[in-house]
Amino acid sequence: YITKKVSLAEDFDATALRVIIAKNLPEGTSNTSGTSSVEVYYRVQNKLDEEEFDTRPFVKMDPVTPLTFSQNDTDFYDCEYRAEDIKYGNTEADTGDEQYTSFKFFQIKVVLFANSDDYNYAPSVKNLRAIALS
Repeated sequence: YITKKVSLAEDFDATALRVIIAKNLPEGTSNTSGTSSVEVYYRVQNKLDEEEFDTRPFVKMDPVTPLTFSQNDTDFYDCEYRAEDIKYGNTEADTGDEQYTSFKFFQIKVVLFANSDDYNYAPSVKNLRAIALS
């Protein structure tokens, strides 16, 4: 799932993102063995960046909440992901390319990975909330 491009209000550029989703991971799955899991990604753009937004790469966000598994597929728990001090662009000063330390636009991508042996253990999510912070 990919959200639409979000534009922040004028003069409210951000430096960090916080995403909260209600997630259900069926019991019997494991994130560490490469089976069912959920990953969240973001991409951002500064208002001065002339690069096409859709060509910007998605960057994986760090989960903050520990994994919780459920036997009931109607039990969802809030899971938080964060990206702090977001910077992008060229870090080499002699290239003339600017490094951006804030952003005006962002987009979130949620990727669901199902257990390849048994799709009954597919994760599900709802109630995506994204907060841009400065």
